[in-house]
Amino acid sequence: SERKMKVITRKSWGAAPAHGLVSNPLSPDSTLYVHWSTGRFAAIDTVEEAKASIRSIQAYHQGSNGWADIAYSYLVVQARGELEHALILEGRLFRNIPAAQEGHNTGNGAVCVLMGEGEPLLDGTLAALRQVYAHFPGRLLKGHRDAGQTECPGDKLYAHLSDIRRAPK
Repeated sequence: SERKMKVITRKSWGAAPAHGLVSNPLSPDSTLYVHWSTGRFAAIDTVEEAKASIRSIQAYHQGSNGWADIAYSYLVVQARGELEHALILEGRLFRNIPAAQEGHNTGNGAVCVLMGEGEPLLDGTLAALRQVYAHFPGRLLKGHRDAGQTECPGDKLYAHLSDIRRAPK
């Protein structure tokens, strides 16, 4: 897509080096899977807190799980506190195979929304997700639950997948 996403780069959020990433073979039939993470992320009120949260997710994925990098292609942080709008942060990017939906990683992408449990899903968060989807080379969009036994991305976000799909490709 010609439209440029406003993203916080890996360098800007202080990403640790990735190791052993594998190129991701994307096509028009590729799927972007939507995830969410709640709980401790209810306290993200500033850009610096968002960056620290992403670093902690990456550290867990690399250290505890032994993965090459953070699992997701991109992450979206819902606006709250001092954040005037949702943030989009680079993860593995679409060019690298994610580690987010077991058995459905190769040839697909993953975006994770960070928001507090019980928080309403804001229009700005949906707009950020539409931006990520518009830049994804594939045309399919599903929730993590469509790839395995999980409630992710939650009923509220899952119900809005059709809204995200309306993004111009």
